[in-house]
Parts: sequence; structure tokens; C-alpha cells
Amino acid sequence: MIRPKTFDSKIGDQFNMKYTNMYWGWKAVEIGLTTRNGFQYWLGKWAKAKLPEGEEFTTCEPGPSFDGDGICIATTFAGAASSMRPAAVAIYCGYYSKDVLGGCYGKVRVKKLYVYPQVFDVAKMLREGMGKYCNFAFANFSGMDLNGSDLRGAKLTWANLCKTNMQRTYLTKTVQ
Repeated sequence: MIRPKTFDSKIGDQFNMKYTNMYWGWKAVEIGLTTRNGFQYWLGKWAKAKLPEGEEFTTCEPGPSFDGDGICIATTFAGAASSMRPAAVAIYCGYYSKDVLGGCYGKVRVKKLYVYPQVFDVAKMLREGMGKYCNFAFANFSGMDLNGSDLRGAKLTWANLCKTNMQRTYLTKTVQ
């Protein structure tokens, strides 16, 4: 699981003391911290799945059976790609094992999650060299600015790179 990078040591220390038993993943969101269904996330707050009245959560399935049947969190780029959205802006999402409804390799579905108090720019992370030797199979990078990214040795099998700026991107030993 992913642990949030501490950007501010004071916030990080308080954060780590309070949420040490959480598992971590991430979620691609729009600039306004919304998803394709208009679900709104708030930094530093808990988000709960909006279960329709009279419905119960399904379990054991990786994806939701209906709107409100849990919130999906990516643990890999392949898991994030299942949402069919570009992963340009993302939020770190913390959750407890008791809230897990289902999952599979690359993603987990939960009743509620905690949104880490800072967004992260996926393209910027890749431009700063954090993409070397990563598995980006099925990742959706469409329209992103990856100019100068270091993707040496990365697995890009079936990755969506349509309209992606890849000038000066290092692709040596990349697996296609």
C-alpha cells in the first residue's frame, strides 16, 4: 500500500500519529476534487459511500453493483485505469480493513475513506522521475503533460497515451 509523502513535517507528524493503522491507495479526481458521478471529496475529511435507501452493500465483488455501492480506490495504475479517467490529479485515500467491501489486484472498494489533506499531481511526479520501472499497464495518461518524464524500464502495455505530451521523455528499456 502507498503511504502519503509528508510535505509538511508538522502536519505529517500529527497525521502519522492519528492514522497509523490505515491502508492507503489513491483516486484520480477532477480539479474540483469530484469524480465522474459528481461525488465530492474534501481534503482532510472522511467520505462515505452514499448507499441508496433500502439497499445493502455488496461484498466480495471488486467493483460496485450499483451507484453508492462503495467507493473504489486504486492501489496501482491498472486499478486506476478501470475508472477510464485520466490520472492527472489525485488524492491519497486512507481506509481501515473493516471498511473493505471487495477488491482485486489494483483496486479496493470501501464503505468510507479518509482524504489526505493534500492532492498530488501525477504528471509532476512522473516528470520528477518517480515513474522509472513502474507498472503502468492499462494506465490512462491521455492529454497529460509528461514532457521530460523518466519512464525508463516502465511497463506501458495497453497504456492510453493519446494526445500525451511526451517530448524529451526517457523511454529506454520500456516494456510495450
